This record gives sequence, C-alpha cells and structure tokens, in this order.
Amino acid sequence: MGRTLEINLIDGSADGRYSISEMYKSSITYKIPKDKLGLSAELDYIATPGIYLLFGKDAREKFVYVGEAEDVYKRLSQHTPDKDNYLWDEALVFVSSKKGDLDKARIKYLENRLYNLIAVHKNYLLKNRNEPSKSVLSAVAEEAIENIILDIKQITEVLGYKLFTTENNPKRIKANLPTNSGQTAMPKKVTEPLTKLKQARYIFYLKEKGVNAKCIVDTNGDYIVTAGSVISKEVTKSLPDKLKKMRKTAVKQGKIKANRLTEDISFKSASTAAKFVVGYSINGRKAWKDGNGRELGEVLA
Repeated sequence: MGRTLEINLIDGSADGRYSISEMYKSSITYKIPKDKLGLSAELDYIATPGIYLLFGKDAREKFVYVGEAEDVYKRLSQHTPDKDNYLWDEALVFVSSKKGDLDKARIKYLENRLYNLIAVHKNYLLKNRNEPSKSVLSAVAEEAIENIILDIKQITEVLGYKLFTTENNPKRIKANLPTNSGQTAMPKKVTEPLTKLKQARYIFYLKEKGVNAKCIVDTNGDYIVTAGSVISKEVTKSLPDKLKKMRKTAVKQGKIKANRLTEDISFKSASTAAKFVVGYSINGRKAWKDGNGRELGEVLA
C-alpha cells in the first residue's frame, strides 16, 4: 500500500515554504524557512495549537528544538537569537484543521514523545534546556497521538530530516520532492510505501502495584516498551538471568532512572517485555491489555 501526500510549494520554489496535507486527514504540516516567517501569519491554522521543530546548524553540529504552543505562529516569532542563544534556519510546524485534535494536553504529550524519540537516535543536538513534561492522557487519546507521531516520522523522513532513523541506514526513503520551477505553486504528490517505516499497530498497557508501562507492537513484530514507563523496583528469582543483566545494563547506560525508562526499549516477544517490566516470570499475552481491557493474546489471535 502506498500513501499519497500533497505537497504545495507556497512560494513557487523548492527553497521556499511548503504545506503538506493528506486527503481525509485533518493534519497540516508547514515547512517555513526563517526568512519567510514574516510572510506566514496568514497560513491556515498557523495560529492554533500545535507542535513545531526548529532546525539549524552551529559550529559543532546540526541541531533541533522541539516545542509546542497554543498559537504556533506567535511562539515561532518569539524564538530570537538573544533569547535562545542560537539561530534557527527552518521550522516544521504540525497543526490540525479540526478543533480539539491538538489540545494543550495532547501537544504536551506529543512534545515529550518527540523529544525522547529524537534523543534516542542522537542524529541531532537537542537545544531544549530540559526534557518537556509529559501530560497524562486516556488510552484512546494516547493511541490517537501515537498515530500522529507515525505521520510526523514519515513526513520528516520524506523531507530529508533524519530524526528518527540511523544515519548510515542504507534503506533511505526516496521522495519525488518538487524542484525549483519558479512558477506558481501547484500541489505535488509524493507516494511513500508505508512498509519502509515502523508504524504502531497496537498499544497495550501493564499496570500493577509499582508498575505502569506501555508497549507498542509495530509491524515488524517488535514489542516496544516506551520511554516514561515505570517498571518494578525489585526482581525475583523467577526472572531469567539474561533479563536481570539487561536491567542492570540499562541502569548503567541511563536508560532506566528511578525505575522509569528514559527511552524506548525493544523486545522480540510480549512475555520478554512483560518479564522485564514486572521483574518476575509472567505470561505477556495475558499481562498486556489494550485500552479496552482485552488481553494481548486475544487481540492478536
């Protein structure tokens, strides 16, 4: 299955502003060069709640700043060298044409998740002074936001930003991006095979005393326990030695701090992921449950 994105050259040239949208979806993405920001106040929904990424390059390396705002245009205008101590070159803005899709709680959750995903891959220096706080959402809202994250991953990849992939990955996505024509802006379509990027198929939760974890099952069949998950403090004799060692290593590497994951950790089975989380032997197909309380084994049967 392919995916069709409509990319509009707002200024009629490839080095100007883009708008990216998709039929039947309310999400809108804008790519805005710094020198075009003053012309962008009238863009549709630019003054509504959303997420933005600021890109630039200093003497050391390329960087990105992850931000959220209830009025994205106003917030972008507030990013100045005097306040930030850096000069950004280009912004990616993610907003929605549907009121309520990106309320304050959702954009805070989204900001935190994007920050942590970028931090894991380490392709860009993060300019945020601190890790953004993460809001608490319902299971249904979390699932909706995780799907938005998948869209953001794919769109940034299409536009050439290697935020969520390994730099030397030979399987780079190639997009027929519009070239500089100097003509009036016309919508351009880019078709991307979804199978080249991981996408969440199901989201499950494991909650018990001292444990509050989330697991995403992607299309590769991997079980990804996400950053922010709280795992058990203690382990029992029934936990396999391999997982005990894995826990200790994760602590030394800073992937676990105060029993909370600081980044996503991937497993090959539901039970291995569940054992790692609770600290004892357990059947993951029964322990993990979706937002409706159904066991993973039932959902994936």
